[in-house]
Amino acid sequence: MTSTEFQQSIVAMHPSLFRAAVAVLGNSEDAADAVQDTMVKLWQNVDTLEKVANVQAYAFATLRNQAVDILRHRSAHPSIDLNAVSEPPAEESQPPGDLELIAHLVEQLPPNSRLVMRMSIYDNKPSTEIAAITGLSNDNVRQIISRSRLKIKQLYQKLKQ
Repeated sequence: MTSTEFQQSIVAMHPSLFRAAVAVLGNSEDAADAVQDTMVKLWQNVDTLEKVANVQAYAFATLRNQAVDILRHRSAHPSIDLNAVSEPPAEESQPPGDLELIAHLVEQLPPNSRLVMRMSIYDNKPSTEIAAITGLSNDNVRQIISRSRLKIKQLYQKLKQ
């Protein structure tokens, strides 16, 4: 594949690759990095692209792999917004028995809510990453988290009365 053919077939896919990356990663900065890394990998393997039956599918698979790498790096190196931290976490003020009770309440949620809450609470994953893993929309994940927290709070207060 010549550089002109690469321009016409691969670089022309940049807008659609970028949209897909934003959908998976949740922000344009990480999406731009994933697309750029994808383009570099495709250019480095330009000789093998001639043997690929569906170049577009190959490009999107390469993008998916780059996005997964970014998500893995993100979960291995979580960032903390220091401006968002205004008070100590609630866990420090609760007796250990209450934490076990809350964990028990999480397990009583419906399966979809339970899965999302486990990823949110135990794995400390952001809603965008949960959406990418579960296939739900980011808005749906945030809504499930909000409703589940409310349900857990109501059940907790009922048990504590």
